[in-house]
Amino acid sequence: MKLDTRNIKDLKSNPYQTRISNIENIDTVELGQSIRDLNLKGPGYSEHQELKELGESILENGLLQPIVIDTENTVIAGHRRVAACKMMNIEKIKCLVLEIQNDDERLVYNILENIQRVDLTVIEYALALKQLQVKMKIPQSEISFIIKKSAASVSKYLNLLTLHDDIQNDIIENKRVVNRLVLDRLATMPKSLYKSQKEIYFKFIIDEINNHEAIFLINEKLNEYYQDDTLFNLDPVVSFSKTGLNIKNIVVPKEKRELIQKEILNILNQNLSKD
Repeated sequence: MKLDTRNIKDLKSNPYQTRISNIENIDTVELGQSIRDLNLKGPGYSEHQELKELGESILENGLLQPIVIDTENTVIAGHRRVAACKMMNIEKIKCLVLEIQNDDERLVYNILENIQRVDLTVIEYALALKQLQVKMKIPQSEISFIIKKSAASVSKYLNLLTLHDDIQNDIIENKRVVNRLVLDRLATMPKSLYKSQKEIYFKFIIDEINNHEAIFLINEKLNEYYQDDTLFNLDPVVSFSKTGLNIKNIVVPKEKRELIQKEILNILNQNLSKD
């Protein structure tokens, strides 16, 4: 990797860019183009306002962190900085040049850069992981190793992509931070319950219902879906210390209920005897 300077007009957008944004395609932003010229409405306008502020900061303080490109001038990291410089009519930019051998390597660099961004929504993060899995043809266990997260965490992120498109789009477009317990539970609802899934989600984000009410409604819909009564919800009655186990909203086969209840009582009795 070496530090160099490039003409902004020679830089190209990364075809593997995972960030979902109107401004990430730097080829669509012309030198000196203003927010008014972009003629944006809705969420995109505030995003371009932030871009303008970034450009003004670069003019005043300089580019504090060089962008990252490959030897073919494709931007790996720093699309927003390039677009901001274009808006401020800055013609040259500092770059760190990576020696990338192939598209797979470029994809990995790009995704690893993206998942470190603090402003990524959970859906964008999940999309990045999914793209890594598909393009690299690797199992979830390898993704877990690459991003240094547990396999369970990776699985939960990927499962969010089963949510209805309207929910995913709402989270991305509004940069919405939603309670993960509720989101993860919503993602367990099959496609045949998409209507209920959307109703519960949109009630939840406008504070018409709270976390517990949302979980209750989801469980209720799931129980109705499984009309053969083969599933049941265990009441959230078990709670231990930080080093112990907290059991709630677990769905298990009904025929194993007695066995699980006995095990819970045994654990409780063991803990009580130690006190």
